[in-house]
Amino acid sequence: KNEIKRQEAAGANFLDLNVDEMSHKLDIQIKSMKWLVSVVEEYSSVPPSIDSSNSEIIQAGLSQYSGKQGRPMINSIALERVQTFDLVREFNASAILTGASEDGMPSNSDERVININKIVNISKKYDINFSLKILISILKSSFHQLLEIFPLLNLYRYLLIFLFCL
Repeated sequence: KNEIKRQEAAGANFLDLNVDEMSHKLDIQIKSMKWLVSVVEEYSSVPPSIDSSNSEIIQAGLSQYSGKQGRPMINSIALERVQTFDLVREFNASAILTGASEDGMPSNSDERVININKIVNISKKYDINFSLKILISILKSSFHQLLEIFPLLNLYRYLLIFLFCL
């Protein structure tokens, strides 16, 4: 309870909830996420950001959340688990897209840009609309590369995304 209030007092818009390290057993992780979402929802005034490397755990957290604090967020969607886009639509969640590949983290900014371009294109196949305010996390990418990836977004959004990710 104290940590929730501390983060809210510091200006948190979401509380990031992750149980991946609780156990190596999926059933324990799922139960832990459901419990954590329930506890946080009881004391928090901001929505959760459900954070996991496993879509089943993300789904469990989103299913447990009643929505009373607002729209939840998924942290995050990467090429290794694009099926998580289904959860964005099912739970009307915001999401963070990352530049991770099917095999893990990219080794340089060029790979990140390639991966982000791929995941943005995949999001279109899932009929994810950027007006849903999907947050895009691009680490260490140059402004020029951002312009190549997102030609349809306005310059203001580029600056926000770029500055947010520095």
